[in-house]
Amino acid sequence: MYIYNVQRKKMLLTLSAGSDAIYNIQWSKKPNDLKFVAVTSRSLQFWNPADASKKLFKNGTFGSKFTQTKFSCAAFDEDGICYSGGANGGVHIWDQKQDLGLVLKAHAGEVTAVACSQGTLVSTGKDDMLSVFTCEAGEYQFVRQIPLDVYYHASSLDILDGRILVGHDNGRIQVVNTDGTDKQLVNVSHFDGEAWGLEVLEEKGTFLTCGDDNTIYEYSIKDKQMIKQGKVWSYDLFGGKPYETKKIKSTAATMASTPSHQQARGITYSKRWNHVAVSNNLGDVSILDYNDFSKRIASLMKPGEWCECLAYSPNQEYLAIGSHDDSIYIYKISE
Repeated sequence: MYIYNVQRKKMLLTLSAGSDAIYNIQWSKKPNDLKFVAVTSRSLQFWNPADASKKLFKNGTFGSKFTQTKFSCAAFDEDGICYSGGANGGVHIWDQKQDLGLVLKAHAGEVTAVACSQGTLVSTGKDDMLSVFTCEAGEYQFVRQIPLDVYYHASSLDILDGRILVGHDNGRIQVVNTDGTDKQLVNVSHFDGEAWGLEVLEEKGTFLTCGDDNTIYEYSIKDKQMIKQGKVWSYDLFGGKPYETKKIKSTAATMASTPSHQQARGITYSKRWNHVAVSNNLGDVSILDYNDFSKRIASLMKPGEWCECLAYSPNQEYLAIGSHDDSIYIYKISE
């Protein structure tokens, strides 16, 4: 772990949490409190780099009343109280001595994010729910659970003036009031691997993207919002049949977890035909209906390797595809 002075642009200190992976680091929000917590794969470490006794850190102590569990997240409030989310579905509350004082049963699955500010404690977990508690003078009261519309676990939370900000691991961000009202999806993005394709639709004021995450998006430039989405490959898109190919696998490198036929490499749009052409990492090109990305018009299987260069001719009568098999493929478009 590295501590920097941001104003001086200088690294002040290097600390080691041992051999365990570090999942999360959070500073205390208490004024002039230099304590921070490090969530590792096996423990919760409380660090105080300014400790004159040189006892730089202490592991959180469960005591005899509580069952030990693993954590994936932690946060402080303005009083320097630390909250951690456990694999047992509980929000664990640690006192100033780093001893566990209370566990709130918050979720049916692992707690993946927690935040506390302005007298409100919120958490989320793999049950796709938000749990809201009031906290005042060490007293905690459950208020409500709020179902999340994005069914993909969240790993980031923040709260300000009664508004909760939720960041999901699939690139989506939503906001909701602590009373459960005014829920809005404010951001959608690619999230697994890289974004490869980009096509600007100037006359529509939008642009198309595609990426390793098996997803095609259309965004409004003016509104800065996603307005349409589709899949590079799905069973429904291909008539309920599993993917098959006789091509020798020669694909672009990726960190994505999706299979190669779901990883997009290029995209283009025909304004005459209202077609969207998208290539996967094996060189297969799908022609989709722009008005409905779930409708596949044709599949072009000739390219032998991935294609990241696709373009319709100015008269919209031809589609050119540049492949990494050292070939350019020209297709004539007819009714």
